[in-house]
Amino acid sequence: MLTPISWHGITTALMGNCGVTFAPCKPGDRQFLAEMMETVEDIPREVILEGLPWNWNTYGEYLDVVDQSDLGFNVMGMVGHAAVRYYVMGARSIDENPTSEEIAEIAWVAGESVRDGAFGFSTNRQPAHRVPDGRPIPSTFAEAEELKAIARAVGEYGGIMQTVPHYGRADTTKRDLELLATEARAGNIRILFTCNETVSWGYDDPHEIIEAHIREGLHIYGNTTPRAAGALSGLANDIMFPVFRKLRDIEVERRLAAIQDEAFRAELIQAARDDDERTLGMSRNMHWLGNGAQPDYL
Repeated sequence: MLTPISWHGITTALMGNCGVTFAPCKPGDRQFLAEMMETVEDIPREVILEGLPWNWNTYGEYLDVVDQSDLGFNVMGMVGHAAVRYYVMGARSIDENPTSEEIAEIAWVAGESVRDGAFGFSTNRQPAHRVPDGRPIPSTFAEAEELKAIARAVGEYGGIMQTVPHYGRADTTKRDLELLATEARAGNIRILFTCNETVSWGYDDPHEIIEAHIREGLHIYGNTTPRAAGALSGLANDIMFPVFRKLRDIEVERRLAAIQDEAFRAELIQAARDDDERTLGMSRNMHWLGNGAQPDYL
């Protein structure tokens, strides 16, 4: 029934927002898509592989299966760039950009997906979203020509394009926000993007770029969350501080013993002091969750 979403009064859900979807999919690619979804969205691959029927190839066929699932409210889907790229290029899609012939095929699959019922197309440029071996997911570094070809194909059938930009350095962020306008012009298409707060990032708010494009007449819309995003950091999961790379490289079950070693702990402390400004900035945004049976979110 898709609870607890419906308990919050939601009547329609748009899925596929991070460029990672379960279709299109060739039979031999199911393991890859399941593992990629696990690393990006923290859904165990076993649940995905055993819980889904996997009786589809194209995105339209996938939507047919969703339609037959008797869900509790309305569901729309966007076809994901990572899945489309892998469908066309296979393993090369992770480290390489497509040839001109492959760009044409990627665009065709994207357009066909919208024609067959997808609400649009989603792409993800956030390098933190990775496949299990640590490499960024396919589509992370897609170039403008590929995105323009996709926008034209998706726009032909009235779909939208959704993007997760890379909010990183000022130049990286501005580049990705400019790409949104490139897509909008190429396909005469509506653009939806994940909009992050940037005031605390140490550079001027880049969203004036979007305001300028809106004044130009382009249809670009940001979506965001009504509360701050969060992530758990600890010995058993992702250690957020880059300066603790030496600890991150140790197997999880050995990390507690490592920090109990006085000399190793002194190395970590010195690394934090050497990178004082960034480490302090990150620590100000962190909250100790306590040692109780339930985390203290207050």
